[in-house]
Amino acid sequence: METDPKKRIRNRAYELWQAAGKPPGDGAEYWLQAEAEAAQVEPVIDADTPDAAARRGVEREHPETVVKVGGAKRKAAASR
Repeated sequence: METDPKKRIRNRAYELWQAAGKPPGDGAEYWLQAEAEAAQVEPVIDADTPDAAARRGVEREHPETVVKVGGAKRKAAASR
């Protein structure tokens, strides 16, 4: 999983630009969209945090709220 936020945003902006058909221009709108998406992602809770046991309990009871991303798990946003 990519840990450098700027690199992650740059890669996502590039993906968005490609998906739009590689239109001419500076691509600022794709960068802004990628930044907005990155801001909506909740941080991954480390397995060693004090709340890790509680998190695992919730994941067992409500597996539909967990999204597998790469090698890490993230809580699904309530609005999705």
